[in-house]
Amino acid sequence: MPRHFRQKSKTGVYHVMLRGINKQFIFNDEQDFMKMEKILRRVSSTSCSGTHQESCSIYAYCMMSNHLHMLIEEQNDNLACIMKRIGVAYVSYYNKRNNRVGPLFQGRFKSEPVGSFDYFVSLLHYIHMNPVKAGLVSGPDKYKWSSWREYELPVHEASQGICSIGNSFDNLEWEQLRQIVLNPESPIQTAIDHETMTEKEACESLQHMLPHHVEAYDLATLPEVERNEILLRALRVGIGIRQLARLTGIGRMSIYRLSKRL
Repeated sequence: MPRHFRQKSKTGVYHVMLRGINKQFIFNDEQDFMKMEKILRRVSSTSCSGTHQESCSIYAYCMMSNHLHMLIEEQNDNLACIMKRIGVAYVSYYNKRNNRVGPLFQGRFKSEPVGSFDYFVSLLHYIHMNPVKAGLVSGPDKYKWSSWREYELPVHEASQGICSIGNSFDNLEWEQLRQIVLNPESPIQTAIDHETMTEKEACESLQHMLPHHVEAYDLATLPEVERNEILLRALRVGIGIRQLARLTGIGRMSIYRLSKRL
């Protein structure tokens, strides 16, 4: 997952949307979609500050006829700078092609910070299911103008695309991420969501299992055998997978796989 979620630091990941003014189309044909793809590819690999550092990481995108959704993480540039580059480049192209003048997008772009892994995954689901819910395709893999197909490419091919995920996402295997995004009620997600304790009870219970010099978030630094033994004890007493992940910073899928030993 993005490093901000692992380290519990201030997030620089945003859900961003650009919408056509008066709900008008911003993509009329394949050429328009391809132009935006080219712009996104360029902005995800270069910086508007003139350095060779990455401007941003794009984790997901979906282009619909009258709007564009993206999951973006700031790198060398801030979000406003990134979106200005995208907007200026596309509007200039669009107006010239259609012999028009004036704004194309409805006001300033809309954005919201993504502060948790749970919300991040729910947005992956929401963004990629947009064309499905609109009745355009039967599944996200059938839609040409989103990042979903890019995820399914082999690693060496995915690295040439727009997104920074490819088919590897921290400690989630591709098929597990795919199940969670496509089917939020999958057995994996149900197991992850199951909690029988309050957060306070889970925290106190886990603390009793730790060596006196170790805090919950330091559990990941212990030797693997010792760490796994404590995690299994925590699972046995009823601390949930999601709770353990929140308390320790250890990936939920790692804890889920460990839970299969019980």
